[in-house]
Amino acid sequence: MTAFKTLKLPVLVSVLYISNRIVIWLDLLYRIILAERNRIANSKKLSTEPRLNCSEKATPSSIACLVGYREEERLFQDALISYNAAGTKTLVVGIDGNSAEDEEMVKIFQRVMNTKRKTIVLRLNACVGQVFMENQWFGKIDFEPKPPRQKLPEDDLEFQQAYEYMLNEVKNSGFLNVIRDTTEDLGICFTQPHRDLKEVRLAGWILSIVLADLKGVEYLWSSDSDTIVLPDTISSLTKIVDAEPTAAGGSALVQLNTSHLSFIAQMAQTAYNCDAYLNRSGLGAIGRSECLNGPGSLFRIAAFEDGCCVLVLNEDMQVTMLLGKEGWRRLYSAESIIQTAGPVTLDGWVGQRIRWSRGIHLHRVHDYQYILSQGYLYTAYMLRSGLYDPLLFLWIAYYAIMGQQLVIISLLDLFCLEVIPPVYNYFRSTKPRAGLSMTVAHYLSYRAISPAYRMYTFLTPQKDSWALPPSQAAEAVSKWFPWEAEMAFLYFWFGIMVCAGVRMAFQILI
Repeated sequence: MTAFKTLKLPVLVSVLYISNRIVIWLDLLYRIILAERNRIANSKKLSTEPRLNCSEKATPSSIACLVGYREEERLFQDALISYNAAGTKTLVVGIDGNSAEDEEMVKIFQRVMNTKRKTIVLRLNACVGQVFMENQWFGKIDFEPKPPRQKLPEDDLEFQQAYEYMLNEVKNSGFLNVIRDTTEDLGICFTQPHRDLKEVRLAGWILSIVLADLKGVEYLWSSDSDTIVLPDTISSLTKIVDAEPTAAGGSALVQLNTSHLSFIAQMAQTAYNCDAYLNRSGLGAIGRSECLNGPGSLFRIAAFEDGCCVLVLNEDMQVTMLLGKEGWRRLYSAESIIQTAGPVTLDGWVGQRIRWSRGIHLHRVHDYQYILSQGYLYTAYMLRSGLYDPLLFLWIAYYAIMGQQLVIISLLDLFCLEVIPPVYNYFRSTKPRAGLSMTVAHYLSYRAISPAYRMYTFLTPQKDSWALPPSQAAEAVSKWFPWEAEMAFLYFWFGIMVCAGVRMAFQILI
């Protein structure tokens, strides 16, 4: 009953949001104004000459940290080369595993980096998060709202123990003075027992903070091992974040370097070009953008001192929300670009989208009080992204079955919801971009699939061990279906759309 009452208000607000034309148009206009304001503000920050005095450098310094697990050789090699081209002074590479198979990434690191920078390899015998930081698991009770948890002395103690462990590893390697005093470009690769990417990312961050203290660095760039940075990606994003003392970090525009491999990959790139810019830029203007360390984001190291991570569903959203709770702003720069690999098959892309959506959805449910505290635009964005497509799913399904509109939606409503945003995003997206005709085909395909995976996410928040153990009901249902439930639901949705299209054609012709 409590869950129903909690859900009643968002559903009511979302229905009103879709059906009330004035609210829709005002919301769209407000988002476009904010996106333009963010673009202009970033351009000014990048064109402004950095402050210079006896104690400040022309460009703020940063440490780059990338982590991975048995990454494909070509992708990992291209990523490392891009960091050399970007002029990164200090690079930390974390490898999730210390077996013979994991040594291949170490060899690639040494081969690419030995000619460009001084390299050091550390072999860790423990996972710092598992040993020193607290471990807690989510259960059903955790979905009830809780009062904000204040940072406790034991949190500082746990971090200090992990910090000292990593510092001792650096000392034992015999390279402490070299790391602190060298003016050469430095590359440090570490391995640790295999657990998961969250664990190795935590270790990479702690090692990066140790190095930052030794070398007087203020910023940390965090990314995956298949993320390619352009020569000015980190430097431009650092300038943008450094210009705002209250900013904890910033994220960059994402492009896919696999978009040429298949229609699905091109569709995925179109989803970024025609869906992300308006939302990310609008949120960036009010300091509410998501700093997702995968595929890549920049963080102010001082901001980490204010946060403590108690329970982790998804480290990307968790870090963003913890920074927001401490009052830090999170920025977005479409002028800073990163490239990453993406799925090239339909099932791979749908699976990735469901994982991402489920992680965000779990945070919506678990910490909705935080969302409401972040202001109208962020709350509206969370409601829109979480409920618009599921409501669209219900609207089309109702029309396919009953032949009537569940909520009367005019052509002007559709124009505002489904035409203006992708057109604006397309012309604001970074060149080179696909031709308009192909973009329309890719975007329509993306919008046809989107209601299905978002509705599936909405119905299965606890499915799969990625976030939570599967429920008994989910395990029972899976025994009856020999195929993947995600794809079965997608094909079911395709059938609903065909029925709705046939019914609409009959109503027009008859």
